[in-house]
Amino acid sequence: MEQSTSTDGVPGPGLPAAESIEETLARFENVMDELAVLTDPEVLDGWDTPTVGRLMEAHTRIRRLTGRLDGVRYTLLSRIEADGSWRSGGMARAFTTWLRIREGISSVTAGRDMTMARRLATALPGTREGLVDGTLGIDHARVVMTKVAPTSETRQDALAWLIDTRTGERTTPEAFVQTVPVDFPDPAQDPDGEHTRQLITQVLEDAVTEGTLVTGEGLVLREAGSLNADQFRIVARRFATITDPDTDDTDDDKAALGEFLDLAKTFGGYHLAGFLTGLLHG
Repeated sequence: MEQSTSTDGVPGPGLPAAESIEETLARFENVMDELAVLTDPEVLDGWDTPTVGRLMEAHTRIRRLTGRLDGVRYTLLSRIEADGSWRSGGMARAFTTWLRIREGISSVTAGRDMTMARRLATALPGTREGLVDGTLGIDHARVVMTKVAPTSETRQDALAWLIDTRTGERTTPEAFVQTVPVDFPDPAQDPDGEHTRQLITQVLEDAVTEGTLVTGEGLVLREAGSLNADQFRIVARRFATITDPDTDDTDDDKAALGEFLDLAKTFGGYHLAGFLTGLLHG
């Protein structure tokens, strides 16, 4: 297999020869045409139809692939918006408006896509990476988005915290290194500190590889692989509450202000409408 060549001329291991985005998309579209033929209802109703087990496996793989494509698409969207050239021609002042007009999508879809794209680009690098490489489903990614990142500035900051998983406490690179037994060289033998810096870097890299040192986002994402999206939502919600309980209190206060209950007699009985915060808490 040929190696790809990166923008700096260094071959990338294990990848096909470099080609443009357009060429890759053309190949993908051709493969999509083939898949559409193989899954046409007439084919699936034919004598040589795949077994249900094969269809189940195919469906799971297609869902995972769709999530990966979304991850790539969100990456492109944030780059397009940041470039700003979409403003030329005066078609729209807001990027979501430009996106809606260009691609013929609803304003709701455009807004949702841009919320995802912006937050993945600025606050959730691990979530974006998981989406793109297929280790994180789109529903799990949305849970992190809706239950952690956007709910307060404190929680967004907490996603970048460094966490020592041995203690569950927040730490810093300097503080973490002091908890690991390392024989640092005598300053007289390492006057420029080069060897010491190399040791510190190695300690931190090993800790990340072993999972001893993670970001707040990484701590949440560790649970994603073993939980479905509904279960994962509980983990994300707990992280949000622990890192910023004040926001929960504020949300509860806002909800309480919106309480109402209305009971009206009708021809068929009674009509009940209302919103009670007690119902939110079970």
